Amino acid sequence: MEAFRSHKRRKLSPPIQVEQQQPSCAANPEVEDESTNLKLATLLALPPTPPNDPLHHLPKTITSLLPTRPRSLLRLAYSKLHTYPFDSVPGCWLRLYEEASLYLAVGVIRRGIEEGEEGDEREDEDGVEDGGGDEWNNPEGEKENDWITHTVHILDKALIITGSPLRASLIHSLLSALESHSTTLHPQSPAVPSIPPHFPPSPLPHPKINHPIPRLQNPSLQSFQSHLDTPTGPTPLILTDTLSHWPALSTRPWSSPQYLLSRTFNGRRLVPVEVGKSYTHPEWSQKLVPFAEFVGTYLLRPPPPPPSAKTNNNNHRKEPEEKEDAKEQEHQIAYLAQHDLLSQIPALRPDIAIPDYCYTTPPTSPPLPHNQNQKQKQHPHLDSPLLNTWLGPAGTVSPLHTDAYHNLLCQVVGCKYVRLYDPRVVSAGRMFARGVEGGGVDMGNTSAVDDVEGLEGLESGEGLVGLEAGEGGFEERFPGFRALGFVEAVVGVGECLFVPRGWWHYVRGLSVSASVSFWWN
Repeated sequence: MEAFRSHKRRKLSPPIQVEQQQPSCAANPEVEDESTNLKLATLLALPPTPPNDPLHHLPKTITSLLPTRPRSLLRLAYSKLHTYPFDSVPGCWLRLYEEASLYLAVGVIRRGIEEGEEGDEREDEDGVEDGGGDEWNNPEGEKENDWITHTVHILDKALIITGSPLRASLIHSLLSALESHSTTLHPQSPAVPSIPPHFPPSPLPHPKINHPIPRLQNPSLQSFQSHLDTPTGPTPLILTDTLSHWPALSTRPWSSPQYLLSRTFNGRRLVPVEVGKSYTHPEWSQKLVPFAEFVGTYLLRPPPPPPSAKTNNNNHRKEPEEKEDAKEQEHQIAYLAQHDLLSQIPALRPDIAIPDYCYTTPPTSPPLPHNQNQKQKQHPHLDSPLLNTWLGPAGTVSPLHTDAYHNLLCQVVGCKYVRLYDPRVVSAGRMFARGVEGGGVDMGNTSAVDDVEGLEGLESGEGLVGLEAGEGGFEERFPGFRALGFVEAVVGVGECLFVPRGWWHYVRGLSVSASVSFWWN
């Protein structure tokens, strides 16, 4: 979606371009036993770093501690990642976090193999936890006596926090070897009670669609390109029957929690989730959780009551505040949002394919308001589409915002309601863009009109549900917003929503939902 979301999840900078000179950790073909392969992959010294590695910018007094004090260096690197703006972190600190994670993981694996299945319960000599604090702390309830799970989490943190600028292939090889090794130990899978074969159907009512987005059935590339070349600029489209060849919709179904757990090391893999109504909400937070916990706690849980079940009518008796707080906690939403899951967990990448439409040529300068165009020119040209995965329960929200790239949002599981506003006729001021907020975070691509029920109440006749007392009426807070034109749709399984660059859009999940977005320019 936008830079703010990346900032909050500390996706700190693009991968550093350095030579990939490290040897592979692939198993020795002369050795057939998987356990022996794993020992070879972990007992060998880590391969040397290339001459242009940013790690060499650090003093040797720091890097010399990697073999003996990796936990201390993780803590140091983590603190440095939070010293700089997310897009300005020097590559040496990203590399230090990544390299220290590898040294720590190799040590845990070595001791785990030597000492048996009970593994490593010892702290490092400096007593520092695994490179984290704040939102990147150890997942709740993690037990370090399961050395395999402990190692998986160390390596996943390196992938998620740094983007793994140099050692991605090495980390993925270690994770693959760990998974092969674990099959010989027959560990118990993480506890997810009564895993059904499929996610539950849509629990929330579909909004009435009064201003539908046009639909095209499997258009040709030439037809889609003609739409992009419209003199006044392209408009949103829903493309149907274009994803039927994706294994994620058939033979490797993402609609099956059992399948997803099988591709995430029995749910051991860590994923970053956003907790709360949306990223603009004051109670919003983020954390890392094992995938099994994400599925069991959030995706398979009964959904919260629909907005229409709430009321501000004084004739209805209100719940005591304590009970309301308890209910909100019980129905707390977690969203795996705008995360490059397919790079972090390559086992899922063959399940989808980049749509051919992403290789068309969109207009380079859509007719956006001047200030918006100037802002978006700062974004670099993409050599290939940017992929992000979105997975969450019913009720997830992406508040009204605009992006700097053209987007194909492909729906794999469930359905989403979307509403879009045309930037050619709507200025950022009329969308009540937030601007620069606390901490210098630029929220100019996100609207202050972020109340889900408020947006949907404009046409429903049910009133503006959810606006808190004392905030004033909707028209007083957002004058003229009700009169703005928009288009809308419910995007279902196998459909692609084309969102042109600069269009303001709001998205709400109506069920357990999985989507893959493709940004291109």
